[in-house]
Amino acid sequence: MVSRFIGATFLIIGTCVGGGLLALPMVTAGVNFYVILACFFAVWAFMTLSAMMIVELNLNLHGHSNLISMAKVTLGKPGIVFTWIVYLMLLYALISLYLSGGTDIVQGLFKLMSIHISSFWSTILFFAAFAIILYQGIVHIDWSNRALIILKFIAFFLIIYLLVPVIHVGNLNHGHNVVAPINIIMPVIFSFGFGTVVPSLVVYLNRHKKASRTAVFVGSLFPLLVYIIWIFTISGSVSMSSLMNLSHAKNSLSGLSAAVGDLTASSTIDFLIHFFTTICITTSFLGVSLSLLDFLADGLKVKRISNKTALRVMVAAFLPPLLIVFIEPGIFIGLLKYAGILCVLLLILLPTMMTWSARYKKSLLANPPFYCHWSILTLNTLVGVALLGVAVKTVFFA
Repeated sequence: MVSRFIGATFLIIGTCVGGGLLALPMVTAGVNFYVILACFFAVWAFMTLSAMMIVELNLNLHGHSNLISMAKVTLGKPGIVFTWIVYLMLLYALISLYLSGGTDIVQGLFKLMSIHISSFWSTILFFAAFAIILYQGIVHIDWSNRALIILKFIAFFLIIYLLVPVIHVGNLNHGHNVVAPINIIMPVIFSFGFGTVVPSLVVYLNRHKKASRTAVFVGSLFPLLVYIIWIFTISGSVSMSSLMNLSHAKNSLSGLSAAVGDLTASSTIDFLIHFFTTICITTSFLGVSLSLLDFLADGLKVKRISNKTALRVMVAAFLPPLLIVFIEPGIFIGLLKYAGILCVLLLILLPTMMTWSARYKKSLLANPPFYCHWSILTLNTLVGVALLGVAVKTVFFA
């Protein structure tokens, strides 16, 4: 159980500390650093509470291991339809986002070798490199993710160490906000969107109550600390104007890597940045892909045991995102704000509605913890609705 607990915690960390981390300095550029910190803590608290609700539902609804089955038991047909639509929209968007980021990274790596490669083949190479691992199931994903997480944080702390001499605290814009703080909320929510992988991890931990709850809490707390260190370091090193320009660039991730590498004129940090960004995209891609594969298997009532069934689930999971990225390869930053909206619907409001129904309408929760109390559920609902209002304003009326 200890080994699986470590693996589950690492999968949450890997899902969070990925594409969202890389984009955060760009999408938060122009906002006061203390405002960013407040936003981080608030979003982390509500996303973690909602993830804990998913844990409780999974622990109590035996035989209903993923969101589609949970929605069926607690909310009936309307819940099923809502979950199918929003989940597929979110996960297809996330996988498209990571494939787009992976495409950018692969092209950047080949560019270092003075080799030109098209977006199409960059996407194919990135996907093919990890499709075999995903096909094999959660045990292979777990161990691959562990290795990548260790390498990721070795690179992370080396980058921080090398960038400390070039940090200028004045770059953090302590005095005022150039950009409205409301504009950063959706990307930050996306950066804590690990709730999709929680059902898979609870099952992986054999529905062990303490291990499941602790893995979610520790797994979510660690990214919060990493985000704070990363924002302080990158926003303190790279000028605000450069970061704001990168947020609108087609190749934003490779552009960020180049900008950070230029700060020290060091080939070592240039290599570390490219290496780090590659692993960040990869671990998030693995976590989100695991979530979608298990969701589809649950929703379609199939088990990914036989080769034919596993292959069909893989095709259903990855064909739509691949087509999206082939049509629009530079979609990475643009998808963040829409992914944030879907995260609110799926990872805050849906768990709250399911928990309310399971506890107060159907009496399905045994000895529910404090975060399943009506007061917390009401607060979560109000926050979720308010965030949707923010999303509509920032995404469609900005």
